[in-house]
Amino acid sequence: KKEHYLSSVNKTGTMYGVIVRSDGEDGKLFIGTAVDGKQDYFPTLSSRKLPRDPESSAMLDYELHSDFVSSLIKIPSDTLALVS
Repeated sequence: KKEHYLSSVNKTGTMYGVIVRSDGEDGKLFIGTAVDGKQDYFPTLSSRKLPRDPESSAMLDYELHSDFVSSLIKIPSDTLALVS
C-alpha cells in the first residue's frame, strides 16, 4: 500500500504534517489524517511544494491531492510529537 505509516495514533480527526527535504531540491509538505481513528496508516490528503526560496511564488502550491494515494514514506513513530 502507498501510505504513510504512523504508529500509536487512534484518534479520529488527528492530522499530521511531515516536511521532506533533499539536498539541492525543494521540499514537500505531506498532510495526512487517520482513517476512522483505528488505523496505523495515514492516507495522504495533500502534498505541497516548499521551495528553498521563502519568497518564491510557488510556495505551498499543490504537488498532489488525493484521498488515498501517498508518497511511499514510512515515518518512525519516535519522530512524531503531538502538540495540544
